[in-house]
Amino acid sequence: MSKLITRFDTDLEILVVEPEESLEAGYIKEYYNYLGSDKTLPRELKSLCITKASKYPVETKDVEDLVHALTDACKKYTSIKEAFLVEDPYMTVITTLFSEKADLPNYRSMVFSTEEAAIKWLLE
Repeated sequence: MSKLITRFDTDLEILVVEPEESLEAGYIKEYYNYLGSDKTLPRELKSLCITKASKYPVETKDVEDLVHALTDACKKYTSIKEAFLVEDPYMTVITTLFSEKADLPNYRSMVFSTEEAAIKWLLE
């Protein structure tokens, strides 16, 4: 996977995902494909997606494709819980729209402005 940095925090048991620079729809789809093929991650996955320092070329027209990629990944997990850490109003709209459209029985997501609040929610 390129352009997205992923690391598993073994203390918190959270997958942390952060773009190197820009957060493009193709990279997000690649990330969900990675989730679907990775057999080492916990099947009850908690993920922190940090988008605060990146550029945002994701558009509303990309949301359906991203939800489709997520749907495929979710088939391999008992549950996926994703916290999106954002500070840009535009990206807040995009992630909220994505979360609303990703109405899957084993997927939950929420948008946060602080890392502390995001991690607290993931650990609940």
